[in-house]
Amino acid sequence: MAKRKVKVAGPSAAKRRSQRRFQFNYNYLIIAVLVLAFVGILWTASAPGPALAGGKPVPDFTLRDLSGNLVSLSDFRGKPVLLNVWASWCPSCRGEMSDLEAFYNEYSSQGVVVVGVNASEDRGTVASYVSRQGLTFPVLLDTDGKVGNMYRVDGLPASFFIDKDGILRAMRVGAIAKRDMIQLMSRLIQL
Repeated sequence: MAKRKVKVAGPSAAKRRSQRRFQFNYNYLIIAVLVLAFVGILWTASAPGPALAGGKPVPDFTLRDLSGNLVSLSDFRGKPVLLNVWASWCPSCRGEMSDLEAFYNEYSSQGVVVVGVNASEDRGTVASYVSRQGLTFPVLLDTDGKVGNMYRVDGLPASFFIDKDGILRAMRVGAIAKRDMIQLMSRLIQL
């Protein structure tokens, strides 16, 4: 007697191709999602700009002034502060220094504090520049870039408008005119 071949029931060839096609697309979808998630994580981690968000407390720091005294940002708690990160080699920084000085002279009597934080220059360079420009507001030396990194400064000059409770209310990168300083600070004086 001849043996008959028995077919085992299973999915048709067309159905198997369809399943493979679905599996193939599904794998690409998973890979695409993982790649996008990884790129998103890298983008967020390396995104420029301040780590500070408006309405959040600013981190405290302590730096030396031009006389060698230690000065902390928290020393100015109770007063609105315009914190300006700058460098003498920066053309935009040099351009706004006269406005910063004029703003300081006009508003310091109302309790407003202007603090200049020099970004990574040596004391001699900064002292010489401050003297030539006749700057009278406090200038602190961020010789190792600690404050610039902490505040995620990605361009100079950078100005941080901090209220009397140490809360960041506004931030600007690039030179800022005196009229804009007045406008932003007037909101802080009223708080």
